[in-house]
Amino acid sequence: MELELHRVDLLQSSAAAPGTLLVLPPGENKTQKVVVGDLSGVVQCFSVKKGEVTLSFKTLPSQDKVTSITLGMGLKQKDKIFYTAGNSIRGITKKGKEFFRFTTSLTEAISQLRVADSHIWAGCQYTHNHFIEAADGGLYMSPDKILATELIPLMGPSEWLPVLACRDCCIRVIGKDNKPLFEIATGTQPTALRFVTDVHGPAAGSSTNLRELLYGCQDGRLVQLLLDSKTVRQGFVIQRGSSQEPRAAVSAIHCGADYSKVCAQPA
Repeated sequence: MELELHRVDLLQSSAAAPGTLLVLPPGENKTQKVVVGDLSGVVQCFSVKKGEVTLSFKTLPSQDKVTSITLGMGLKQKDKIFYTAGNSIRGITKKGKEFFRFTTSLTEAISQLRVADSHIWAGCQYTHNHFIEAADGGLYMSPDKILATELIPLMGPSEWLPVLACRDCCIRVIGKDNKPLFEIATGTQPTALRFVTDVHGPAAGSSTNLRELLYGCQDGRLVQLLLDSKTVRQGFVIQRGSSQEPRAAVSAIHCGADYSKVCAQPA
């Protein structure tokens, strides 16, 4: 199925880094809000209703560029916004009120940020740092550049582990000891990651402990991984178009459909 997309300009901001656009969960009135951070240090939130754009909040510019933005993954953090500016990590509500600020000792920009309860994972180009209640919780040094990160509750519903997509064509699940628990070869560079709450395809319902992780590649493929605490295996693969078409890299993944029903092939 081919989708024909059209551009609609909603809001103008300064230049922004990858991974600094965020869609918030629908509120009580079902209004969808979008948050964007930019390289002038501004974070702003807006909504669109009946074609009209309403600005919810906008922070003041600062010298620190916004390099990553994410929602908390803890039970009480689903609508909490966390972002990185310089070497600091900040948390704001959906109304723009700051409730958390933590200045790290990192010397390079944080390009990947994930938060779950009192745990923070901050990824730079080659290092992936873990903080627990704003204190150092460990470090993993990647053998190649980190292109994307995600969290997956592999050991239990609230026991999150970080997943790294690395430039050496490998996805690494990092254990609690800050060492790789799994290393999965991807063939080409993995460029995007997405943990999916519900398992899709033939494996659906086979085990309550099974977790689904999707990854996109430089060659346009979308691949399903099925994991538990001891094993990992490949599920479906969605190829991008015919071999004659130019293949762009997958830059983002959203799971709102059963991908296994769309031109999937078994591993």
